[in-house]
Amino acid sequence: MIVKMHVSILLVLPVLITGCIVLPVPHVTKKSPRTLGRVVDAATSAPIDGAVVQLTTVDDWNRKPCPGPRTTTAADGSFDVGSSYNFHLGLYANVSWAVHFPAGSYWEGTGLVTCAGYEPLPFHFSPSWQDKNRDRTWVQVGDLRLARSQSTATPLNKSLQD
Repeated sequence: MIVKMHVSILLVLPVLITGCIVLPVPHVTKKSPRTLGRVVDAATSAPIDGAVVQLTTVDDWNRKPCPGPRTTTAADGSFDVGSSYNFHLGLYANVSWAVHFPAGSYWEGTGLVTCAGYEPLPFHFSPSWQDKNRDRTWVQVGDLRLARSQSTATPLNKSLQD
């Protein structure tokens, strides 16, 4: 009984001395907000059906970019990337900082639009979607204009075929 009590004190004492709190409580954090917009042809402004819109997230610990949520555009060129969340098993925190475990990844306003026949279009949404005074539930990125790709195939010379 006394040994178990000493072990408990040895485990809790460092946490109390450093002022840190370990909470083994599962919880979620928002990885990315709902993101809305439209993809159109840069030359004609016609909507593009079937374009892939993918958000780029950044790993929380090593800041390495990684693929985030994605969707394809509808016939009218519109897209709606739903909100996504990180699942954490616990939280380690003190007065000035907190670390979620396992760490998650978070959207910092960048993404990529791709579609066959068009040049890939990276985009950056500059206003912060995480405002310190309020958490936005959605982001409107507006019209993303894709330019047609230039064909790299060179036609065969007619005289060489004869």
